[in-house]
Amino acid sequence: RRLSSLEAGPINTCSSALIGLGLSSLAVLINFTSIARAVTASMAANPNELEAKFTESIRKVELASRPVLKKEYECSARCASDTSLDSQGFQNCIQNCGKASQNVGAALNNEVNNFQNQVMSCMQSCENLVRAKLPADATSLPSALQQEADACASQCSQNGLALLPAMMERMMAVVARNK
Repeated sequence: RRLSSLEAGPINTCSSALIGLGLSSLAVLINFTSIARAVTASMAANPNELEAKFTESIRKVELASRPVLKKEYECSARCASDTSLDSQGFQNCIQNCGKASQNVGAALNNEVNNFQNQVMSCMQSCENLVRAKLPADATSLPSALQQEADACASQCSQNGLALLPAMMERMMAVVARNK
């Protein structure tokens, strides 16, 4: 394998896409599964365990978030039904309805970004460690360096797994405060 297999392109691409598109809170809540895949895409060792646990955690948060979204939609429907509102009043009503889900989406997005950054920082350290030992004329990783890279990436995966419970607790607390 080439050294670039350790690089974090998919995660950075996913993060940039989320930020660049300015996704709504609903889209942020729904797109966590694709983020989970991006987080683990560059892991050389044991990505399935991290991806599975991350996806499971995010699914629980997404399900717990649905009442927040339901409340927003019901509130928006009441705005639409209120014929006494002028155009500006209607827009204000709709914006107020979405504040809780926007707050939840922003907080959850922040948690996921922090998680990604921690995993990526670890992976970057692995890459730097291997690059420092790589012969100048190498076009691929010698097997000893590949084993070292895999062990390091495996440790990053384990570190990511250890971060999930606290992240999950914080995310569920945000959802609970906004129900």
